[in-house]
Amino acid sequence: MLNYKLIYFDGRGFGEPARQLFHLAGVPFEDIRVSFEELIPGKQSESWLEMKEKTPFGRIPVLTMDGFELAQLAAINRYLAKKFGYAGRDSEEEARVDAIVDEFKDYMECFRPYTYGQRAGKSEEELKKIHDEVFVPVKNKFLNSVDRILKNNKSGYLVGNGLTWADLVVADHLHTLDNIKELDDVSWLNLKKYQEMIYSLPELKSHIDTRPKREILDMNIFQSIYWQFCLDFPQYYYSKQLFLSVHIIIPNPSKYYFLFPMNFVYENLVLFIMISMDTMHYHHLIYLFCAHFISKHVLSQNVMLENADKWRESVILLELLLRPLRNFRMESNIEREAEKERKRKYDGVKGGADTPIRKTPYLSMPTYKLTYFDVRGYAEPARILFHLAGVPFEDKRITHGDGTWEKLKDKTPFGQVPVLSVDGFDIPQSAAIVRYLAIKFGYAGKTPEEQAWADAIVDQFKDFMASFRQLIMAQRGGKSAEEIAKISSEVAIPARDSYFKIINGLLEKSKSGYLVGNSLTFADLVVVENITTLEKNQFFTASEHPKLVALREKVYAIPAIKNWVATRPDTQF
Repeated sequence: MLNYKLIYFDGRGFGEPARQLFHLAGVPFEDIRVSFEELIPGKQSESWLEMKEKTPFGRIPVLTMDGFELAQLAAINRYLAKKFGYAGRDSEEEARVDAIVDEFKDYMECFRPYTYGQRAGKSEEELKKIHDEVFVPVKNKFLNSVDRILKNNKSGYLVGNGLTWADLVVADHLHTLDNIKELDDVSWLNLKKYQEMIYSLPELKSHIDTRPKREILDMNIFQSIYWQFCLDFPQYYYSKQLFLSVHIIIPNPSKYYFLFPMNFVYENLVLFIMISMDTMHYHHLIYLFCAHFISKHVLSQNVMLENADKWRESVILLELLLRPLRNFRMESNIEREAEKERKRKYDGVKGGADTPIRKTPYLSMPTYKLTYFDVRGYAEPARILFHLAGVPFEDKRITHGDGTWEKLKDKTPFGQVPVLSVDGFDIPQSAAIVRYLAIKFGYAGKTPEEQAWADAIVDQFKDFMASFRQLIMAQRGGKSAEEIAKISSEVAIPARDSYFKIINGLLEKSKSGYLVGNSLTFADLVVVENITTLEKNQFFTASEHPKLVALREKVYAIPAIKNWVATRPDTQF
């Protein structure tokens, strides 16, 4: 079993959902807590300063696993949630979870000034002004969004019909709001009941009852089927190499959570399929899953295992690869009579089935529509991913000032864009959208660890943009030149320099020239588009950052991206 170590402050805060995930999964971990007294300016302990210097981004939380380090709270929680079965049951649910957490992070940018003001000893008058004019409007907007989601989802959870890490993030924050009397209004009664329901879950309750009180302002949801197959496949050696990088987990978090030895993975390919066998539409599900598994690697080197109730991609890939897969054969190792009967029903996996037998209806490719303003902005990495994958999409652009946005705003999930519609299913929040598409198209990272690092880099970008946005809003809001200069020198420039230091540090260590692993990920697209925007706004000097420029040139030289960049609308933002 992996040795997990979580480093965070001596309070709940952003580290608490990760702690709760460990307790939910029954996985032991070392809970290292840094005392707040060690952080007081001028009195910072040597141990804290030394620890801080060694963290990936100069901050905590940090999760370590046998030497592998991961920073950024959302990346850590997402990584653990996927490991332990609380990320969502399919890619659409995962995207919805991501969107809710991203919305929470945006809201927290307005919650933070209020808590910081309390700690800084601001006067009652100043605190009331921050509370009433900054915090309360944004709090109400966020809580109303959460309340609406809960009322629309009959399960009582935020996403799907089971617990996800979005519930942990939101419920823990509701607990904080309740402690500071911000949920006393009768309007939030439904949210208080929801928070109490999450906290009453047996796996969480024992942890919550015994955790330190200090404050900082079962995969059994669906039926699993366990199959073991050996491959009789002409390209055995190639498939063996592909399976080496795949981590397959036994679906029983209460008893087991370890990775199979690598030789077991390719010699006894273990596929657990999360779908009810009542759905006879998937008559050849086992065969399709195996064909999908190999074809995803052949086409994109993607190592993500998708849940088996999403088969559009599988059927399309099977059609494309029908000819090279004609020699694909499988023989079951399972001897029990019940398993033999299942095998008999699924004639596509009979030993000696030299030609794939498929009666599943052909399903068309999803219809994608991306809605954003008529600029590059936060939607551009998603547009690039569509062009990289060669997947058609409707690029709906909103022009400022023509009244379109005012009519559309209330119809969006969170009252903002971008929004990606997939056959009518709406996904808000730019990071959730680009992550969803990257997973679909094979640009999310080749392993769970690479995916987590891509997430961490994008989260770091979002932290920087929260500071940079203050400068943009000051410029657009008609602030005086003196005020703008103050925000630039005290907020935006330090945040930019810290961000560039981190990105340059990653590129220094990279042997491939990419930010993560040895191939392009969505993190590269986000960073490259950001430096292009900063350069257009005189906030990036190319000569000072040759490695960032080299990354941009490398990414923009990819043929599909090069063609798009040459023809896309050229905008300042």
